[in-house]
Amino acid sequence: MTAIIAYVLGEEWTDPQIGWMSVSSDGYATTDADSLGDAADLDRNIRKLLIAAQLSPDERQEFARLFRERVDDHRPAESRPDYGELLH
Repeated sequence: MTAIIAYVLGEEWTDPQIGWMSVSSDGYATTDADSLGDAADLDRNIRKLLIAAQLSPDERQEFARLFRERVDDHRPAESRPDYGELLH
């Protein structure tokens, strides 16, 4: 999870680092180094982490923007997560 968050934030916290990340149209998450599995699990874990981190609304919006910018998400728009809006 550290490598995933570091990738989204453009940080270098792990070795090796993730070089790219993608979600297929059928909801399967992969990176250049690994298959992550069901994107719904990834979305759920990221949401839990963002809640635990107690980010401000602006910080959540920035994370959501970075995720959209860095992750090639090929799911239909209505299936993509909005990390800027967290449900507790």
